[in-house]
Amino acid sequence: FQINRISISGSQKIGVLNEIQGIVQDEIGGRDFFVWPRGNILFVDVQDLEKKVNERMVLDYLDIQKKYLRTLKIKATEKVPVLVWNEGEYYYYIDRKGVVLRAVNFDEIGYDLPLINRGTTTEVFINKVVVGETDIEFVLKVISKFGQKFKDLNISQVVVHDEINNKMLFYTDEG
Repeated sequence: FQINRISISGSQKIGVLNEIQGIVQDEIGGRDFFVWPRGNILFVDVQDLEKKVNERMVLDYLDIQKKYLRTLKIKATEKVPVLVWNEGEYYYYIDRKGVVLRAVNFDEIGYDLPLINRGTTTEVFINKVVVGETDIEFVLKVISKFGQKFKDLNISQVVVHDEINNKMLFYTDEG
């Protein structure tokens, strides 16, 4: 009863699908106690498999189901960043809740997102909140309204000056 098919859907990015498939194949490959194959559909622990995938990836939604005829059916959607946190030479994707998703090189930023920072040095940790959800909503509303009013200008950077974010500076492309 070895798993011979892994069906993955839900994401638009091939890289995300490939990474999920790689993690799952790592977990179901090999043998337990050098005897029992881990890829047996009857003995695969779906909750443990979901936990392993979530530990290694930042996903918004993940559902793994066993389909008897040796198939694992996986539905997953990745979290989409809304801002890029800039801390000195380092950049991080931030989601709608203000949680740091992952570090990213400036050259590899795959979205057209404004930069946000505190203007001073701030400790940044993956999967931790760096700025509040209401502040993120406020920044996104300002950017949206600004874009509607001024078609030729874009907000490229936001600086929040303190922990309670009672002062924010919005910079356009021209500074």
